[in-house]
Order: sequence, then C-alpha cells, then structure tokens
Amino acid sequence: MATPFRLTRSLFLVASGLWACLPGYANLMFNATYSDGSIAALGIAPAAAIKATINNVLAVYSADFADNITVTLDFGYMAGGLGQSQSAYQNVSYQTYCNALVADHTTANDATALASIGPCGANNPVNGASTINVNTANLRAIGLPGDPGAGKPDSTIGINFAITTLGNGSSTGPYDASAVLMHEIDEALGFGSALDGNPLITTLPFGTIFPEDLWRYNGAGVRTLLHCTGQAFFSLDGSTLLHQFHNVCDGADQADWQNGGIPAVQDAFGTAGAHPVLGVELTALDVIGYDPAGVPEPGPVLLVLSGLGLGALARRRLRDASGVTSRTHEPL
Repeated sequence: MATPFRLTRSLFLVASGLWACLPGYANLMFNATYSDGSIAALGIAPAAAIKATINNVLAVYSADFADNITVTLDFGYMAGGLGQSQSAYQNVSYQTYCNALVADHTTANDATALASIGPCGANNPVNGASTINVNTANLRAIGLPGDPGAGKPDSTIGINFAITTLGNGSSTGPYDASAVLMHEIDEALGFGSALDGNPLITTLPFGTIFPEDLWRYNGAGVRTLLHCTGQAFFSLDGSTLLHQFHNVCDGADQADWQNGGIPAVQDAFGTAGAHPVLGVELTALDVIGYDPAGVPEPGPVLLVLSGLGLGALARRRLRDASGVTSRTHEPL
C-alpha cells in the first residue's frame, strides 16, 4: 500500500484594515492567480489542464454558495507532499464575530449551531477567551472587514500535481486532483483549529480558537480543545456527531477529519484511488458563515470590527518586510 500523503496548511496573521465595500455578485466568486510561475513551468498543455481543473473546482463552490464576495487564491505546483495552503487571518473580538454570524444566518443548520453556542457574550464558550482567529475570506463572508494586505491573496495553495489524476488523461497519479484542491480551498475559506501546529498542551485555556473549534465536541457532548488527547467530533449541537476530527499528534492538522470508512475531502491523509466529493464539509462551511445558494441572504447589517490585534501561537514564525506573520506546518 502506498505511503499516505498528508494534506497540510499554514496561516499568516495580518493587522487590522477596513474592507471598504463588498462586490455585488450573485454567487461566491474567485480570483485564481498563479504568481510564482511554477504551474506554467510545467509546460503549456499540463498548465492548461491544471488550470481547467482548478476552474472546475472553483465553479463547484460558486454554485454551492451565494456570498457576495470575491476570494483570491494563488495556486502553485509543489514537488513534495500532496497539498498545502497558507491563509490570511485576523484576530477579532469573539462577540463581534458571533454577532455577525447571527446577522448572517440563513439555514436550519445555522440556527442549530448558533443555539449551541448561546447568546453572543464577550467570551467564547470553548476556552473563555475574548477573541477568535478568522480567515479573511470568512470575515468578508459574514460582512466584516477582512483584508489580507495590499496585493496579497486570501490564501496561497500548493498541490503536487505529479501524483494526482486530473481526470482528462493529462495526469495519472493515484490521488484525485479535484479532491486535493477542495481540501485546501476549504482551509482557505476558514477551516482550522487552535490545535493545528501547536505543541502538546492538554489544559485550558488553550491558544486562540478558530471558528470550527466552536463545534468541536468529545463523544459525551462536551466541548473539547484537548491537544492530541481523546476523541473529538464535529457536531452542531454536541449530540449528533457529524464527523470525527483527526485529534492525533502525527504532524497532520487536527482540524482535518480522521481517516476511516468512506474517504472524505477533508481527511488528514489522501487516499489513493478514491474520488471524494464535498459532503459534511458543506455543512461546516455553512455554519462558520457561508450562505448556501438558493437560500435568501439576510439584509445588510452595519458591523464595526473591534478588537483586532496581533498574536498567535505558532510552531514556527516567519516575518516579511510588510510585517505579515505566518505559521507553517511542515509538509510530510
């Protein structure tokens, strides 16, 4: 059996900035860029096939969600591992984020998820902290300012296309390129956990949570943020367990799903020969703030972003000349 490949991600923190306005699109839109030239360097035909696959995958999200925003994703080819993303996020007031979720909610899943976290107080129900880390794309999806910085994408995504199958005969690797792309796009849109890339800590309070951590429960219906300890599940109410998180210290992201059973897009390790499609991932995107297509959007709500600041736990910190901080999960 082939050695499993891990799908990894990283996040970089940006200082606060105001998002002036939201473009008036009827569906979630994407701006795909290829700034490092690594895909073009593969040759005209391979590059065209890869870009066609990327466009087809992005069209799935545009059809599934109706948020009036444009998300910029910068794609490249990586020679090792399977997939990796580096996504911009901001540290915001938990109460501000929660209030925005309430104003933005459109579905029954939203109602259930919001009921489980209770009224929007100053402190989150996971570890009692007053702030939360939210990806810039996710912030804009709920009407808050989310700016990755001038000229920068919301996320940079690398895929090892040499070991993927594109579905058009131009690539014959064992892993499905569309599924790998979806995994990384989910993380660009907001999937993640305070546990990802952090050292072994098993007591609360633990770091700064991400939206998915609001619906991270153990099997007994109790919220858990224990690192590499016990089981953890994605659940909207703590009772119905929708999928198991990969709560294991093996270098993979603990916000990914635990491999087992039918392969899923967000599994921590790619499964050779499998072709998973979006499933419970759509529910997770819904409750963290994205609006499923075909559901009426809430009316415009003026929201003021407060509590933006710098600071995040990281395994490794990198700083460029602009002051952007990043944390990188080492690829397998």
